[in-house]
Amino acid sequence: MSFLTRIPPGCIIESLYPLGVFLNSGADRPLTHKEATVTTTKLIVPDMSCAHCELTIRETLSPLAGIEQVTVDLPSKSVTVNYDPAQIDVDQMSQALAEESYPVSATELVAAS
Repeated sequence: MSFLTRIPPGCIIESLYPLGVFLNSGADRPLTHKEATVTTTKLIVPDMSCAHCELTIRETLSPLAGIEQVTVDLPSKSVTVNYDPAQIDVDQMSQALAEESYPVSATELVAAS
């Protein structure tokens, strides 16, 4: 039994924080610093109307630094983005989409599950 499994789930271990080790509430392994800081936001893109729009949005956001995952939902005209807020923010994502003629009309922070 490692010492990490004896600490209650969900605790942040201050002495290990500089190493980027966190506990994942209920998981059997510690989270990396990268996993612990990923944020999910939903962007509403009303001008998105076809598969080409979907592809353009995904190709615009995916290569940006800090973007972990981009999921485009055409029927709801929404884009869900998992990203590291230390590297990129919603304004930068919105600006990148606006430059491709896909302005963002609203954003919604998605609660962590």
